[in-house]
Amino acid sequence: MAKLYRVLRNLDKGQGIIYAGTLDTLDWLPEQSISILLAGDDIAETTAPPLDIFPEWKRRAARLAKVDIITAADLLTADTKELVALMKTSQATIEGWKTEVRKWLTVPAPRG
Repeated sequence: MAKLYRVLRNLDKGQGIIYAGTLDTLDWLPEQSISILLAGDDIAETTAPPLDIFPEWKRRAARLAKVDIITAADLLTADTKELVALMKTSQATIEGWKTEVRKWLTVPAPRG
């Protein structure tokens, strides 16, 4: 599975900004660029919590554990189409789960 990073400073992706506080796999960047961003404290590798700590996720986490998806990082970096097949559910459901977990883990930007 891909690694998951927290963006610590806004990153220009060329087609938009990835805002500080966001979680991203950064799979669009070469390893060398990721190393530079890590060294410059622009990003940090995350240690994601287990899914069963999220409110009302006990049953969902138990289902996902059957296909080796234990942590938030496991879910967010998993291939959506593969999960659809493994979980026998819709793509919209998997994307909804990922969006919900990402919201729980994203630190909002300060106001003002």
